[in-house]
Amino acid sequence: MVANNDTLILERLVEPANDEVSRRAAEALLSITFKPADVQRMNELAALARDGRLTPEQKAEAESYNRIGHFLALVHSKARLALKAAGSTSRE
Repeated sequence: MVANNDTLILERLVEPANDEVSRRAAEALLSITFKPADVQRMNELAALARDGRLTPEQKAEAESYNRIGHFLALVHSKARLALKAAGSTSRE
């Protein structure tokens, strides 16, 4: 499945070579979020999906949001781990 390959590639992409992310970089990564219009669109697509009324184009759009949301969650998780590690070692 293409989406699965996309996700696996993106997961490898965000792995730091030396597993170190600076505090500043981690905070910047955590600031990346969906804009309100995108959140609204995701909610609209979810409502259509619950009602079984997604067109093929809307389904593809919803799947894109899902993949990107997964990637963003992964980036945020790695950033939070970096901040936790930086706090315990007092490195920046």
